[in-house]
Amino acid sequence: MNLPNFSKKWIYGSLLAVLLLSLYYPLFSFTQVPANMVQENRLSEYMFAYVQVPIIVKNALVEEHSFPLWNKWTWSGTPYLGIPNKFIFYPGFLAFIFLPTFAAILNYSLLFHVLLAGVGTYWLGKELFDSDEAALISTLVFLSSGFFFGALSAGLVDWTYGAAYVPWFYLFLFKLWREPQKISYALLVAVTLALEFYTGMVQYFLYDLLMIPIFFLFFAVTGEKTPLKQNLGKSILLMALVGVFMLGLIAPKLLPDLAYVSLSNRQILPPTVNF
Repeated sequence: MNLPNFSKKWIYGSLLAVLLLSLYYPLFSFTQVPANMVQENRLSEYMFAYVQVPIIVKNALVEEHSFPLWNKWTWSGTPYLGIPNKFIFYPGFLAFIFLPTFAAILNYSLLFHVLLAGVGTYWLGKELFDSDEAALISTLVFLSSGFFFGALSAGLVDWTYGAAYVPWFYLFLFKLWREPQKISYALLVAVTLALEFYTGMVQYFLYDLLMIPIFFLFFAVTGEKTPLKQNLGKSILLMALVGVFMLGLIAPKLLPDLAYVSLSNRQILPPTVNF
């Protein structure tokens, strides 16, 4: 029996929702972090790295009417502005800091990124395959993969935050390749990269940044015919435009990060030991 497209979408969507709820239902709690995170012995790390952040930010905003740039409670004092892997300035985290408990802040910020990753993966699959079934399968595979669900289950909050933007990055990059006349796609690629940077997952940011010239070169050689494939100069110009937009967005955090590196020993290579 051939089902109407509308009915098929509802059936596939409902099936996907049931499967994902079976994976992510522990995140709906306001009072407890998922048990598997505790079993993985990550709760002490939460207490150390994550619990203090919303408390410090809320106290500073409510009591001091300022945004905290320094953490005086950890390692005899560490800067929030200057260390790349701190996500204190990430909008997707700040939006949840006024929830009543740490468990609610953690769980619902993660749920938001699960939804964000799912929608982005669906639209990317739709763009690539022009098929609802393929897009839904892609979404299920990504959200249940070790790369995404495995990181979330292990309590790697910043990994989950950063991974949610990976499908959006490639979606907007494909859009830019196919419709280079729409400069808004260059801006959206830059915004996605900037959000990855602010999540503290600089690794994802650097990997995706390196993928831009590789992507353009690969599709220039093998991809479909588009205006960019016939105009190498315009491809280079668009990549430069993405870079300018992106640098403008991350500069408020990037410049202090670079300045702090010169004050730390992070840039010094460890000594070679011969055995």
